[in-house]
This record gives sequence, C-alpha cells and structure tokens, in this order.
Amino acid sequence: MIPMLEPMLNEFREEAAVTKRVLERVPPDKLSWKPHPKSMSLGQLALHVANIPGSWQSWHSSKSLTPRKRISSRRLLTI
Repeated sequence: MIPMLEPMLNEFREEAAVTKRVLERVPPDKLSWKPHPKSMSLGQLALHVANIPGSWQSWHSSKSLTPRKRISSRRLLTI
C-alpha cells in the first residue's frame, strides 16, 4: 500500500464508524421530518449520507478519471 494512503484510510474508517452510529440513531418514525420546508426530509438526508462512500468508491474505481467538461454558469442557469 502507498504509505500516504494509510492515514487517509484510517480517517475514512473512523468517519465511517461515526457515520454508522449517527445513521443507526435516525428514528424510523421521523423519516419525513424536514428541518426547513425547502430542505430534504430526514430520511432523504440519511440516505444521502449513507450513499456517499459508495459514490466515492464508484468514482474511484471508474476507468476514466478525467475531469468533466466545465459548463459555464450561464449555461447552468438554462438547464
């Protein structure tokens, strides 16, 4: 293993353990609760947090690590 990756992996493992504990404490009867009317629900937020490691892994394991083409902010506003 590359020596500089070990500290990053250790931090990832620690964060994963904390995230798991937090997600285990999300009350099932409160999944539809929203902290603000324009916010995602607690269930959506929990799912988003739970999916982050998988998203990172799929990005990391993809064959193409080339950056995506930049889109101008003007173009983004028309999408």
